[in-house]
Amino acid sequence: MDYKKEVLEHTDNIITTEWNGGSYDMEVGTEDTADGYTLYYIKESDNPLFIQEHVYYDEDNFIESLQEFIKGEVGTTILIWDEDILERIDWEEIYDELDIEG
Repeated sequence: MDYKKEVLEHTDNIITTEWNGGSYDMEVGTEDTADGYTLYYIKESDNPLFIQEHVYYDEDNFIESLQEFIKGEVGTTILIWDEDILERIDWEEIYDELDIEG
């Protein structure tokens, strides 16, 4: 079963990994610090990046928050800059938590 497809159809969300001229609602990505750490963020497309609200240091907490976000959104276009992030999402877990009947 394609859990990603089922989740996205159920929530009416769209996920893209390519710049589409700015036509997206939420942005997900990474930024590297000067001393070599990777930070993760989830933010609305039109809003500036606020460290205290949008940035995660811990990758596991970030992925968990991203999955909760995807599960809770409806009809949202999400730009995920880094395809590695997309691969870390546990679509089966989201599917089970949404209790989608196939």
